[in-house]
Amino acid sequence: QEFNIGINYGENILTDVPLTTKDSSTIRQVSSYSSGFRIISLSAATSFYSLLGFDELYTGINLKRLSQFVSSESRSGYSVDLGAIGVVNQRIYFLDQISFGASILNFVPLKLKWDEDKGEANVPLQFILGAKFNTLNNNLALLVQNSDKGFGLGSELFLENGMILRAGTSFKDLNLGLGIIFDQLT
Repeated sequence: QEFNIGINYGENILTDVPLTTKDSSTIRQVSSYSSGFRIISLSAATSFYSLLGFDELYTGINLKRLSQFVSSESRSGYSVDLGAIGVVNQRIYFLDQISFGASILNFVPLKLKWDEDKGEANVPLQFILGAKFNTLNNNLALLVQNSDKGFGLGSELFLENGMILRAGTSFKDLNLGLGIIFDQLT
């Protein structure tokens, strides 16, 4: 059995945010501060074959620490994400492969509490479900998913020269993209 492990770090920081005060009818800057988020996580994944009716079953877990700071105040919390993808590689009607995925984000409830006990915020539990349907000799993929942003549809068209054309919509916006498979470029 093979396991894959990943360590991730990310941050989103806004610097030089003006701190202002109001004197009678005048607003003036008195100083500035920084604000942002930091996340560090440890991930592990593995795969199984011919299990639970799937030809391939991929599972993963993500342990994370999220911290937020505003000026000199900060809060942080820990949580766990879980995910799985099951793949059926048998031709069914016009389909070559079907994949089903599910993720549970913040499976362990994530509570962010300020150092000085000024209240806390709960990062919500989220369920994401999706499916991918490959057809035309695995050259066209049709995707569906739900998430906190709603229902979405997508597609990927694999071209012979290692390029992938992508399109997706949440019915509020349209996204278009291009992918490159480097070892297949001609």
